[in-house]
Parts: sequence; structure tokens; C-alpha cells
Amino acid sequence: MKIRTLNALFTFVFAVALLAIVGCERENQRMPDIDLNEKNAYSLTLRLKGVSAPITTYAVDISAEEHEKAVSDLSVVLFNPSDQTYLGTVAATVFPSENSEEGIAACFDARPVIQDDPVTTEVAFMLIANMTVEEIIEVMEAVKTKVEAVALTDLTYADIKTHAVVTAHAPDNFYHFVMVGNEKSTTPGDELYGVTLTKGVQQEMTGAIGLDRLSARIDVESVGIDAGGEMEDFTLTKVTVKNRQTQSNLFELTTASNTAGSEDKTYATEIMEPHTSLKHVIYTYENSTDGGTYLEVSMKYRGIELTPVTIPFTGKPIRRNHRYKVKLSRAEDDDYDPEQPTEPNINMPKFTWTVEVNDWNTEDADVSGDHRLAGAPVITNIPKAEGVIADDTEKQVYLTGNNTAAVFTVETESNSVEVDVDEWLLPSWLHKTGMTIVPGSMKQIFEFTADENPSGSRREGKIRFINKLDPDSYVELSVKQGIYYLVDYTFEASESALIFESDVTCSVQVVSRKAMEAYTHEGGDRLPECDGITENLLFTATVTGEGFSATVEGQTVTVTAEPSATEGMLMITLDENTAYQIAIPLMKKGEVVEYPVFPDTHVFARLAEYN
Repeated sequence: MKIRTLNALFTFVFAVALLAIVGCERENQRMPDIDLNEKNAYSLTLRLKGVSAPITTYAVDISAEEHEKAVSDLSVVLFNPSDQTYLGTVAATVFPSENSEEGIAACFDARPVIQDDPVTTEVAFMLIANMTVEEIIEVMEAVKTKVEAVALTDLTYADIKTHAVVTAHAPDNFYHFVMVGNEKSTTPGDELYGVTLTKGVQQEMTGAIGLDRLSARIDVESVGIDAGGEMEDFTLTKVTVKNRQTQSNLFELTTASNTAGSEDKTYATEIMEPHTSLKHVIYTYENSTDGGTYLEVSMKYRGIELTPVTIPFTGKPIRRNHRYKVKLSRAEDDDYDPEQPTEPNINMPKFTWTVEVNDWNTEDADVSGDHRLAGAPVITNIPKAEGVIADDTEKQVYLTGNNTAAVFTVETESNSVEVDVDEWLLPSWLHKTGMTIVPGSMKQIFEFTADENPSGSRREGKIRFINKLDPDSYVELSVKQGIYYLVDYTFEASESALIFESDVTCSVQVVSRKAMEAYTHEGGDRLPECDGITENLLFTATVTGEGFSATVEGQTVTVTAEPSATEGMLMITLDENTAYQIAIPLMKKGEVVEYPVFPDTHVFARLAEYN
């Protein structure tokens, strides 16, 4: 399929309906025909869920607010169905419907991306709401640069899904929240909606396509406590979203961005009477738990300003098109007395909170729970340091230095702030020397010091990180100090036999050396900087046979033969590895066995060539 010709008019007609409206559930319901005033039009009718034109009235049981689900612009991103290459983007025109049960309709002209004038043609598409064609093309140009494509039409849906990023739209752009159509399937290569268009025949697509907002919404409210009493005397004064994410992948990926947001945004005037909640105001783009988005909630009690409460989203990645209900309450063991001074860390109220995660449209809870959860801590990072090699996956730390103390840090994250190290289990040479809680999170940074190890012997220990609220939940980190070497010995003598003639002594020069390849552990990573060669290893020389004796000086072995000596054996053994031995026969000249000398067979062979 080629692009950029104006020979034929291709028109889709969209019926955009609402969740919880009966008309959406009737798969065979037909939308009213729309006169496109084009006898050669190619058109399609379909429905979209959860959105509407700005002037449409919404069903009261839908969670999203009017400014959150309005569709002002609707763009259609077209692809070649055979290889999912990008064809282009065209704008759709949205038509409000007089009957809200039938939703809204939309149409677009596909001529800018279709060549020739076929009777039928196949296209695949995805829908994007509240972004103009020009804005989408700008995003596509950025993708083209990232993947180093020559033209936009070289891009595939996989390229766009992986690299397309929205930066020009804020996550709280009222009435213009960016939305993307749900994929038809999660199977690679089958994500797009496909349709065969026939000239002059209005097609109808059964079922409905949902649109998901890229944004997530956060609501904050104060609630009562189980132990009696309420928070009626507490008022919200300010909520600050720390590290708010202001850009997003256009399409949803398996793992949300873990890049920390760059904006802190404070909401104060938006808190309305009776100052107990803040809803339909806070929006951010998605990010993983490591993304660092958290809240600081400021409150007053009977006019007394309290220390802000920090609320992280530990264990709950912020996902697009979800609503996060933060419910703040007094802790059961809170004994705050407002009549006493409220100096920092003195007589301060205690709070607890829950974070419920709901679908934005249906309010069906899919995750909920209190922040003081059980469960083992998670080791998230062991930073690189001199003499420290870490394997986060296997939970191993290797300390390659011996003669100096080694210092390393371990970063953890948990569902509880009550995380520490069980110091009773630390070996005597390993010490916890520091701990820091990262503000606004459930992350901890521990510092450890290992004593110097002058002997160089390998030693091992374990660090156990525990959740003090759940003592049976822990994670262990193995620490090994010292280097694992693969050793290659060279052990050779200059003589294979010693024959004594008139001399009473004979000497042998010995080469004793080892080459060492360094590794973190057996089968582990190479440490070439720790390789070594040791020359002139110690060895022992012994002789057997009456009348022979041996002495060693440096790398020389000297054997003395008395007149009565006849034959014997010199054994040279490497001291540090007795498996390496050299056996050298000893004999007197007169005792040497004489073997008959045979002619050189090579000479006879050459003579035969001439005969």
C-alpha cells in the first residue's frame, strides 16, 4: 500500500457511547446513517466506551468527571495491516448525538494516506483522543530520530509503541486528557484493529473500543479511625505532589517509566469546604514505584499546624487510567494531646493511611492495602565501589580487597518503614556502620564495613534484612571476602637424569612458578586486575639410593655421589602443592646401560630412493 494520493475518499464513522449505557451493550444496534455527501465514500461505524463530546450529559454512576472524559479532537493513526508499518494520521470529525444512548459519531477522510482508487482496501488503525494530527506527527518525527529511520513510513507499530513519548500535554489538561484506544489483542502483530473498506458501502463494526487516559488521578480524604473518634477536628491545608511525572509514553508498556518526575506541584486553594478531602484535582502520568512520586499532606488540628505526613506509593506503581484513593486516618495508638506543646518529635499525632487503586471508569478495586504491610524487604541496588562487586540477582557481594577495610552500601525498599539489619547474625569482621531512610519513600540505605583481611583467606558471612513488623519476613545477602583463583603451575627441571662420571656432584636448575587468574567466586566474573604470577615457589628435594645426598640453594639442587654410590632417585616436590613432583634418575657412568646402536633408518630410506 502506498501513501499520499487524493484519488478516493475513505471515511470512517464512529459511534462513541458511554459505559453503563444500555445502548453500548447491544452489539447489533445500528447508529443513524450519516450523510457524508460523498458518493464514493468508504465509511465505518463503531462505538467507543467511556468518552463523549464535551456537550454530552453523562450517566451519574460513571466515576470519571465531565472534564476527564471529554473528546475534543479524535485522530486516527493508520497502518499497513500486513506489516504494521505507519501510513499516516488523519483527523476525525466528532458529531454530538441527540440521543445520548447512541453516543456520538465521528468520520474522517483517509485519502491523504491511500493511493489509487480500489474497490476495496484494507487498513489497520489505532485511535488517539485530544491530540491533533500535527501533535501526533511531531511525536512520530521524534520516534524516527530515535530509531534512525529514513522516513516516517519506515516506522512500525512496535517502534511507535516503544518510543513514542508525549511531552506537550500536561497530565491535568482539563477537557483535553490524552487518551489512546485499547489494543485489540496483546499478541504481538495482532494489536491493531483491521477493517476492509468498500467504496460506497457504509461498514459497521460490532462491539466497542475503549479509550484509556494516559493520566492517573489521586484523591486524598481523611476518614475516621477504628478505635473510636473521628478526624473531624483535622483539616487539610495543603497537598504537595513530589516528583510528579509530566511526560508519558503514548502507548502503555509492560513496565512504566521508572524515571523520577521533575515537578513538585502544590494544591491548597483547590481544597474546598469542609477541608477534609481533595478530589478530581491531582493528576500525574504513570511511573513505577522507583519513579519516586509521593505526597506530602499538610493538616491542622483546631488551628494548630502539624508536621506534614509523607505518603509514598510503595508497592503500587502509578498506572494510567487508574484512580488512587489515599485515605488518611488517626493511628490506633495515637495519644496526641493538643493542650501540650507540639514541638518537632514531641507530642505529635500519629497517622496511618491506605491507598486504594480503582479503575477510573468503573471503580472496581484491583489493589488495596495499608502501608504497614507485612512482607520481606527487597534489595533494590548495591552501588559500585572500589573493591566491591555485587550481584543483585543472586544477592551476593564479593569484596576483592584484603589488606584494607572495605565499605559498601545496600539499598532496600519495603512495605514498612520498620526495616533493619539483624546484627546478631553478622560475622565478627562485618559491621553495620550507618542507615538512612530516604525522605518521602519506603527506601533505606544501609552502610557496611568489612575489616581488613591481611591473611587473604576467603571468608563468608550473611546480612539479614528484616521487617520488624513481620519478624518472619526477611531477605539475606551473602558477603564473601577474598578472591577465588584458578592456578596454573609450572614445575620443571633442567635435567631428566643425572649421570656421575669423574665429578662427585651434579646440579639441576628448577623452575617453580604459578600463574593466577582471579574470579569473584568459582564460575564467577573475571577480575583481571587481580591476576598474579608468583615465581620461585619453595620446593623440597630428597634422594633415595645408598651413597647419594642432596642440598637446595635457591632454585638449584645439588646432588653428591659417594664412591660407593651406584644408582638412586632424586625427588623434587612443590611445597604448596605436593601433587607436583619431578623424579630424576641418578647413576654412575659405569652403571649406565649400553644400548646397541642401530643405523639411521632415515639414511637407508633415502638410499632406497636411488636404488
